Amino acid sequence: PWLRLRACRAGMLVETGEMAAGRAEFEALLVLTAQPADAAIHALVLLERGVHRSRSGDWAIAQQDLISACEQLKRQGPALDRDLCLGHLANHYQRVGDIDEALQLLQTLNDAARQRGATCDSAIYSFGIGQNHQARRRWAEAIRSFDEASEANKRLGENVGMSYSEHATAYSLLKLGRVQEALDFAQRALDHLDRSADPRQYDLNVVTRAEALAALGRAAEANAELDRVESAMRTRAEQPSLAAWLGARAAAMRQLGRWREAYQALAEER
Repeated sequence: PWLRLRACRAGMLVETGEMAAGRAEFEALLVLTAQPADAAIHALVLLERGVHRSRSGDWAIAQQDLISACEQLKRQGPALDRDLCLGHLANHYQRVGDIDEALQLLQTLNDAARQRGATCDSAIYSFGIGQNHQARRRWAEAIRSFDEASEANKRLGENVGMSYSEHATAYSLLKLGRVQEALDFAQRALDHLDRSADPRQYDLNVVTRAEALAALGRAAEANAELDRVESAMRTRAEQPSLAAWLGARAAAMRQLGRWREAYQALAEER
């Protein structure tokens, strides 16, 4: 149990921006769990490291970690650990553009969760399905999936889950040009989430709210929002999230007539 807890903690270290400490803990734990008797815990460490690598853009080695972890957990370990791994593998496939593979995994997991009455798990998988619809620019379908996830989280009283769904809905509404609705959802996403509970998601919520503010011509407010999460975004160094921040920064700077800074943000985003 202690090693399982350390594996979880290592993942949280990188989530909160303590990258060097988290990576060092991954490597130490992989050594400590090298014996066959600890194979299921070794797989959890690979899972956590794979998630971090995938979010950081190190996709080839991330996929090796995640597939190895999932294969091991199919053979040994609790079924919920296996499902957790498959869910993260689906998220990875979505990041690299393997949408069909991601949707197939998530739909299978969601059907099984609904069959066993696991509302929380089903909400997570519905959210993932929505993200894949977003990747295909199917914004209305994405919003429907996020609505399902949000309703399930509301029944559970799960504010963090509601924040995720509301943030994703805000992003989809932005893409549909429904900017004021997007701002309303982005604000609700922030209201449902204490930063200490999930700093990574909180910062993403701030970026999407800033995008909506910029789209409404409120560039100074957008820029101020982006300023307060810049350090965390750069420290965490997750490429898709940092690219979103840079795009929002460029839009705000362009409106403010700060052309050099807008260009620099666009160049870095590219």
